[in-house]
Amino acid sequence: MTGVQTCALPIYKLPQAVHHGVAAAYAESIQTVFLIAAPIGFIAFFASWLIPQVELRRGVGASPGPPADAPTAASDLAEREPLEAVATQRATPTEPA
Repeated sequence: MTGVQTCALPIYKLPQAVHHGVAAAYAESIQTVFLIAAPIGFIAFFASWLIPQVELRRGVGASPGPPADAPTAASDLAEREPLEAVATQRATPTEPA
């Protein structure tokens, strides 16, 4: 007896005629899945060549240059100063009265 025949799967407990029909149907369905999935895989592989190459960051630290939210003009800086003062006041603990 081989390992497949000693397996406890219910298919091996079926009569020989039914077992053959189930095995043939399973093999045919696997073939259908392969015939559909293989061309999709090839199309996806060749489509991946069309994706533009983007250079990734080389290090783990902060990126060089100013942060994304850094003020870029004097007007931006003037808008931020009052907000930073309010944030500092909120962060400073008040003395009990």
